[in-house]
Amino acid sequence: MGGNLTYVVDSGIGSSSGTLNQASGGNAWFEIGQFDMASSGSPYVEFRDDQGQRIVVDAVRIECLPSNVAVSTTNLPSGQIGSA
Repeated sequence: MGGNLTYVVDSGIGSSSGTLNQASGGNAWFEIGQFDMASSGSPYVEFRDDQGQRIVVDAVRIECLPSNVAVSTTNLPSGQIGSA
């Protein structure tokens, strides 16, 4: 198998699509982008061949990247280091 495949990333917030050429870049990850994912719902990544049929891929790697998270509170819980 080789040639082009299309992908759709539905983040639960919106969707994005593109095309990858399987014949190039062997033994390497294809980066398809960075996406803000919804904290609820059912985000997904889907791949299709050049005839539009869904296909199975070897792997999909999803990384959680650091974000700017702001927490505002007037009361923080007390705790001790090393205790759960």
